[in-house]
Amino acid sequence: MTPGSAEAQFFIAVSRYLVDAAGVLDCLVEHRAWTKAAYDAGTMLLSGRQDPPTGGVLGFRAPDLAAAEAFVATDPFVINGVATYEVIAISPTPFPWRNREFDSFFMGQ
Repeated sequence: MTPGSAEAQFFIAVSRYLVDAAGVLDCLVEHRAWTKAAYDAGTMLLSGRQDPPTGGVLGFRAPDLAAAEAFVATDPFVINGVATYEVIAISPTPFPWRNREFDSFFMGQ
């Protein structure tokens, strides 16, 4: 995906933990390093744990659904059997009904 390209799509990925809290903590450092790398690459817009902590949510861009699913498959939580993801493609509402900062992120500016 080229930042700002017409191919860019936005995705929400909702995870579900498959292990108890101790199992999540065992893999949390690796998972956070993975999310930081995605933020540093400009791919990730948001991430966080659900409340109550039954999983998490990611907001990121990718060229298409297959690429989005391949991206979350590289999460150490998935690799280590800690969580699974449901990946949802969304079509963000255009400005002025959304924040300009989202436009900057989405267009790779």
